[in-house]
Amino acid sequence: MTFFLLFLSSFLAATFVPFSSELHFAAIIEKDNLWLAVVFATAGNTLGGMLTYLLGWFCLLYTSPSP
Repeated sequence: MTFFLLFLSSFLAATFVPFSSELHFAAIIEKDNLWLAVVFATAGNTLGGMLTYLLGWFCLLYTSPSP
């Protein structure tokens, strides 16, 4: 459950939501597996960045005037 919450906090931190995942990451690596935490944080951050990119692309695609 803690790794899912780390994934979620990393995902939110990578999107347009003003959120920080560093404190959650630091708390998890104190007591759990470092590399598993890195994998979950990286996956959440990457997918959150991809979602933000796609949202921007779709907004540009559907709001730009057609020639």
